[in-house]
Amino acid sequence: MTNAIILAAGLGSRLSPLTKDKPKSLIEFGKKTLLERIVEIFRKYGIDDISIVTGYKKEKINLPNITYFENKNYRENSTLSSLFCAQKKISESTIITYSDIIFQENILEKLLNVDYDISAVVDRKWIDYWKFRTGESIHDATETAIFNEKNMIISIGEKNPHANGHFIGLMKLQNTGSEKFQEIYFKTRQNCINNKNELNKNLSFEKLRIVDLLQGLIKMNCPVHSILTDNGWLEFDTINDYELYSDMYNKNILSKLIQLSS
Repeated sequence: MTNAIILAAGLGSRLSPLTKDKPKSLIEFGKKTLLERIVEIFRKYGIDDISIVTGYKKEKINLPNITYFENKNYRENSTLSSLFCAQKKISESTIITYSDIIFQENILEKLLNVDYDISAVVDRKWIDYWKFRTGESIHDATETAIFNEKNMIISIGEKNPHANGHFIGLMKLQNTGSEKFQEIYFKTRQNCINNKNELNKNLSFEKLRIVDLLQGLIKMNCPVHSILTDNGWLEFDTINDYELYSDMYNKNILSKLIQLSS
């Protein structure tokens, strides 16, 4: 049985003032919050075991029938540490997602139907999407991905305007992939105690991202498969993003980027 972990601990400072009194996952878009949209799509596809990692303004997140984990150090760490606040929920089949994105149902359906141990959803038309965004150029994108002709990811998590894909913040671990992911995490944590951060020498252990660990697995010749999409998702990273999407929604042209569920 597949379960899901939603990472919703971050400050969302670039979305200020919308995040002054609530986490960015509770920003309303199209009459629903981002978090409600994610939870609804999971439940529609039979995923009822859902966990949310909270942090900033954690008391505001109170959806029913959810397991909650708190990231008490959300100001000092990043997505990887946040995920491992819910480590006991990393099972034989676990979907992991950022909370500041929304995505089409067919993307989740495709991810659920693959049998790979480690899968990450990658947008191969990401540059077309980035052209819509203001104040965010392709040179600023920090989680680009390169995949080969077999759809295997060979690089992820760098700034690379020439990359043929971009990680959307949605992935799945299953079978031995869950074990390998956890194994490298704890090995890296131990190495960092000895001042040997082999995943990303530019970051402290606390600041490591999920994509840094994925890149570490790739370097160890552990297969990471790309699940390809042609847009079909939105990232709410800045106030410019929110204003752009809201304008497109009001003009009924958001379908250029995503088929939004009602």
